[in-house]
Amino acid sequence: MEIAKKIVEFMGMPASGKSTHVDHLCQVLQSLGQNFLVVRDRDVQFKEGMRFAELNRLRFLHLVEQYRIFENSGYKWLIFDRGFLDRTVWPSVDLAANYCTRAEYNGLQRLFRSFQVPPLNHIFLFMITPEEALQRHSHKKNVEAVDKYIMTSKYLRLLYIGYTKLKRRLPAGYIIINGKQKLESNRKIIMRELGLNTAP
Repeated sequence: MEIAKKIVEFMGMPASGKSTHVDHLCQVLQSLGQNFLVVRDRDVQFKEGMRFAELNRLRFLHLVEQYRIFENSGYKWLIFDRGFLDRTVWPSVDLAANYCTRAEYNGLQRLFRSFQVPPLNHIFLFMITPEEALQRHSHKKNVEAVDKYIMTSKYLRLLYIGYTKLKRRLPAGYIIINGKQKLESNRKIIMRELGLNTAP
């Protein structure tokens, strides 16, 4: 019996454990011999001097490109480590933080509306407070160039508000993951939701 294609998006606050769970899901799928494509926002790297609107534009176009590859391939799973839904939050935060202009923001909204976002089978929204995100980030060894702009109290507060507002627009059935919970507890929630609870 052929396995139906599935699209999963992991999204939410920085330093909330999101990428760790994406990595684990990839390991599980690999152990089960299932074909998957994982797409991460940081596949497109921020470079010093880059406009935030340009970063958002390039990351969105990367999502579109990878989705089309998935659609026309033998992959059974498409896993977004920040996908189309997550991408909608950042421009408004950048605007509020004065990292982009109103004209740039409006241009991004037109770009987003130009693409029919595919329906998602599973959505995991990872939440922790801005204070918790900062504390975890302070222990991080591999720091990205963009982190000095986004890993600040002001930006994280705006991002937290953005995700809180996004909840009202998310499709029914999305799962909120409490990033403060133990790794194993959240892992069980995710595996059960994906129907992989018997996986190693």
